[in-house]
Amino acid sequence: MSSDSRQGPSRFKFRESTRTPLEVPATILIAGGEVQAKTANVSLGGVFISLPKPPPVGTMVKFALDLNEKAVRGFSEVVWIRPAQESLDRPVGMGLQFRHFLDDGEGALRLFLAEQLQNLEGT
Repeated sequence: MSSDSRQGPSRFKFRESTRTPLEVPATILIAGGEVQAKTANVSLGGVFISLPKPPPVGTMVKFALDLNEKAVRGFSEVVWIRPAQESLDRPVGMGLQFRHFLDDGEGALRLFLAEQLQNLEGT
């Protein structure tokens, strides 16, 4: 691994699915408080959320991602944190691994990411 300051359990396997660079509004619920944030990248397995004070690894987080006209909601776990900004494109925040989607969140996310990847390849 590079000089990345990720902190988290070694049992987590990074990059099992394609990450899509994507900044969308996110709402997260941590310890009873709702926080508005933005994503930096999203995959079918998880998301990186830019957040000045990420909670500890192992924290369960309820999330909602605003994907244009569809909100994808569910539950996730903080699997790693970046406690300090390393560069403009590597902000402070947390890596969440999706644990459970509500409604058809997984299907909606799969479709949205396929569209985003197609748009990226077309540019």
